[in-house]
Amino acid sequence: MSDRPKLNARVDKDVRDDFREFVKEKKGKVRGEFGRELERAMKEYMDRDRYARIEEEQAAMNDKLDAALAALADDGSHTHTASASPQTQTDKAQQIASIIREENNVVFPTDDVEAAIRQVAGASDRTLRDYKQLLKTNGHAFEHPNSDSHVWTIDAERFAMWAEAHVDEVPDAHVRDVIDEYPLSLEEYEREVPA
Repeated sequence: MSDRPKLNARVDKDVRDDFREFVKEKKGKVRGEFGRELERAMKEYMDRDRYARIEEEQAAMNDKLDAALAALADDGSHTHTASASPQTQTDKAQQIASIIREENNVVFPTDDVEAAIRQVAGASDRTLRDYKQLLKTNGHAFEHPNSDSHVWTIDAERFAMWAEAHVDEVPDAHVRDVIDEYPLSLEEYEREVPA
């Protein structure tokens, strides 16, 4: 008998079934492997969360350091200036947006967005996901609303055309849901839609 304690929890039936299928495909069987794979998934989830907290703490420390260096430079007693490389997430997002604008046309693939993020901020899945979201939230770039398209644009009017087509094609789609991730009000969005 194993010295590993039994875990009882309620989960969505579809999630459980999908995970069972994942384990079966990966290990060739479910019996004896389901618990090990669940444990591995839980550890990975906790590690990613831990790394995210470390990144946030590091960003906060960098912000404090930048503020301290700026204060020292302002009083005239110190001539050192802060590094030219961006330190905060906002600074990094702006640098990523600059790279995207310089190196791409109006429409460009997701791979180009991810390459710019890797160049400035790092390559972890979480970093890529966070900076893509930050690019959207700050209005630096717009992702095509159809997840199968894998393209982005820096042009709000182009995005508005994509959104209109998406809402027309998908029965339950609503414009508000499409523009929710962006700093566009419904009125601003409607001004961008070509007549």
